[in-house]
Amino acid sequence: MASVTDFAQLKEERRDWSDFSTVSAYIGSGPHIREGSPAHNAASIKAPVLLFHGTLDRNVRYAESTLMQSKLRAANRQVELVTFEGLDHQLEDSAARTTLLQRSDEFFTSAFAK
Repeated sequence: MASVTDFAQLKEERRDWSDFSTVSAYIGSGPHIREGSPAHNAASIKAPVLLFHGTLDRNVRYAESTLMQSKLRAANRQVELVTFEGLDHQLEDSAARTTLLQRSDEFFTSAFAK
C-alpha cells in the first residue's frame, strides 16, 4: 500500500521539496539503493503482489506503484494495482477503506487458496 519501490526515484521526487536534504541524507548513496529497491528486484519476487494507491498521495507518489506494477508485469509476476482517484496517502474515505479491505480479502483468498 503506497510504498516506496525505488529509492533513487524517491530521492529525485523530493528534489523540489524543503525536506530534500533530509531525505537524501537518510537514503544515502551506494549499491544499497538498487539492492533495496523492490522495483529493481521484481524478478526475485515470487508471491502475488497487491498494491493500493491514491493518485493524490504526496508522501509516496502514485508513480511508485505504477512503476512497481510495470516491473512485476515485465517479470511475468502476478500483480494487481487498485487505484483511488483523488485520494491521498491516508485514504480518508470510508468507501475506499472498505474497498481496500474487500479487495485484500478477495486477493489473498484467491492467491493463496492453492
